[in-house]
Amino acid sequence: MLQIVPLDRHRAGHRRRFIRYPHAIYRGDPNWVPPLEMAQHVLLSNKEPFYEHAETQLFMARRDGRDVGRIAATENRKHNEIHNDRVGFAGFFECVRDPEVSRALFAAAEDWLRARGLDTMRGPVNLSTNHTIGLFVSGEPGPPMIDMTYNPPYYEDLFLEAGFSKVMDVTAHKMSVARPETMDRLEKICQRVEDKEDVTSRIIDMKHFDRDLQIIKQIYNAAWDQNWGFVPLSDKEIDHIAEDLKMVVDPGLVRYIFVGERPAGFIAVVRNLNEILVKMNGRLFPFGLFRILFGMSKIKSVRLLLMGVTREFRNRGLETVLYYRAMQYSISRGYTLCENSWLLETNDQVLRASEFMGGREYRRYRIYDRKIT
Repeated sequence: MLQIVPLDRHRAGHRRRFIRYPHAIYRGDPNWVPPLEMAQHVLLSNKEPFYEHAETQLFMARRDGRDVGRIAATENRKHNEIHNDRVGFAGFFECVRDPEVSRALFAAAEDWLRARGLDTMRGPVNLSTNHTIGLFVSGEPGPPMIDMTYNPPYYEDLFLEAGFSKVMDVTAHKMSVARPETMDRLEKICQRVEDKEDVTSRIIDMKHFDRDLQIIKQIYNAAWDQNWGFVPLSDKEIDHIAEDLKMVVDPGLVRYIFVGERPAGFIAVVRNLNEILVKMNGRLFPFGLFRILFGMSKIKSVRLLLMGVTREFRNRGLETVLYYRAMQYSISRGYTLCENSWLLETNDQVLRASEFMGGREYRRYRIYDRKIT
C-alpha cells in the first residue's frame, strides 16, 4: 500500500530521513554527487534565513515498509509579492520509476499549496531561484558542477505524465579556460575599455571581507532585478551564503569593477567543489573536512556563478573586463575548464556574451508548471 507521509523539517530525525533518501535512487551511479548532509540540514532548518519569508513542507512516499520517493512544497511569499502571482514550488523531488508514486507526491505537494491559496505549482525548484533549480533534460553526461542539479532521465517522463508543461529552460555553457584565440580577443577589448573609461578592477579583499560584501549587496539585487523568476536576497541571506563560501572561495576568482569611485559590477567564479564531494558520500566527518582542505589546490574546473553590471554601466564592455581578468587569473592557477551557469534560454544578450567568450551550451535544465485545480 502506498502512503504519503508528511515530515516535520524542524525535527532532525525527519530531516535526516528526507536527506538520506536519494542514496537509494543513485546507488552505484558514478555521476551523482551526494550533497553535504550538514549543509542540507541547515538548508531545511530555520538556520536558513529564506524561511523568514517562506515555508516548506516535506513529504515522503512509503510502500511496503520502505521509502520510495520524496518531495518538498514551498510557499515563497516574497516571490509572489514581487511577481504579483500565486505560484508555489515543488522541489527536492526524488522518486522510483513508478508514475503512481510520482503522482501521489505531486498531489500531496499540490494539496498543501492549494490550502495556502496558490494556483500554480512550479518545479523542480529547491526552495527558490537563489538555490538550485531545474530538471537535467539534455546534454553531456558526467557529474554536475557545484550547486547544479542531476537526475535520472526518467524523471522527465514522470513530470510530463503528471501533467506538467515546460515554463522555462536554463542552460550551462562550457568553455576552455586557456583558449589563446579567445583570450587574445578579450584582451584587446579589455585594454580598450580600461584605457577609454575611468575603469579599475580588483579582487575581493579577504582581510576586509565584510566591507567588500557590502559592495556585493549593493550590486546584486540591482543587477539581476529584471531576470525571470528573480527574487532579491535579503542582507541576512547574502551574509548566510557568504559565510558558507568564505572557507572555500579562491579570492582571485571574485572581482569588482569600478567606474571612478563607484562600484559598477562584480564577477564571482567558484571552484568546482564537486570534484571532491563526489568521493565523500555526503559526510563531512571524520575525514571529509581534510579532503576538502587538502584537495582544494587540485581542483581543475570552476563555475562562473555570477557576473553582473548595474543598469547604469551596461553596454560599456565592463563584463568583458571582469571575465578576462578572472580567466587570466584562472590560467595562472592551473584551472582548465569553466562552466557558465545557469543562463536563461530567453536572455539572448547573456547567451551571446557567453558564446563570444568561448562558451557553448552543453547541458540544459527545465522548469515546469502545473495549474492547481
